[in-house]
Amino acid sequence: MQDRLFDGLSLLIYGQTPLVPMRIEQAIASAVPSLEVQTESFNDYDQALSHARSEKRCGLLLVLDDTGSLPTRDVIKNLLKPWETAVGLDGYAVLVSTGTKKLQLFELMAQDRRIIDYLSAEDFQQPDATASVCYKLWDDYVQAVERDTLPLVHQDWLILLAKENGVDAGSIHFCQRLGHFFRGKANLSWMESFALPWVSVTDALAEMHMRLGPKAGGLFALANSIGPLSGSDADLLSIAKSKSSTASKVKALIKKLDYFRIRGELLPALDALAASATPTSSALVRTLVAGKSHIIDFADDAAQLQTIEKAG
Repeated sequence: MQDRLFDGLSLLIYGQTPLVPMRIEQAIASAVPSLEVQTESFNDYDQALSHARSEKRCGLLLVLDDTGSLPTRDVIKNLLKPWETAVGLDGYAVLVSTGTKKLQLFELMAQDRRIIDYLSAEDFQQPDATASVCYKLWDDYVQAVERDTLPLVHQDWLILLAKENGVDAGSIHFCQRLGHFFRGKANLSWMESFALPWVSVTDALAEMHMRLGPKAGGLFALANSIGPLSGSDADLLSIAKSKSSTASKVKALIKKLDYFRIRGELLPALDALAASATPTSSALVRTLVAGKSHIIDFADDAAQLQTIEKAG
């Protein structure tokens, strides 16, 4: 798992059973060390709420099924509100049973799409099992964010708007394929990984996104968090060598690769990069060199799609 995948997000564990939240926190820190500084546990609700309000980064909760006098629904709503207000994205929660799972919480889970799983405290007792649980929860979390932030109908709407603003179908397809290609290969946060496949669309609609309403707000908020490239973007190697953030470099690489594709210069550009690569080249250079055949395939698919659309 990439070190920065959890960047920008904190995990809050809350429940009133003595020691259980702390033990789950320790189990997670041991199984997934990159999460240690981003995880906090509380037995006291007021302390948990104060932490969520001050951090404004608690977008994923583990809530034990012993929330005391305050209903679980309200606990989740209140602890996620600071994140949702600050970031503009929904937060999500995982219920954790300290004994027999409760029917009423299964019913709550069916009613509230923000509850993405119902686990047992025993799932966090062994390091290997804890790591597997954390990775699955993360996958579930990202899928939930993508589902709720950009449903398919909104994707189609944004793509149509981008085409009306001069972006061809080939560029949209090619940039999306490249964005997904870099997921898991570059050291990107989940927010960056979500936004980068949409670079051709968000760039085309940048000046009008404030008029698009809440349907697109989350995507543009994430896209705007990726800063501009510092330094030259004359060629792929110059971009990869930039001192900018990884996300800024990946965004610039996607746009530059599409530029070369449109001009019919993609293969020479990739060959030039491969010729300049050395065993000590950056991870981005090695990724591009190793992925050359995939990138060419993406370009071929984009060309076919564009031809079909023009014919239609």
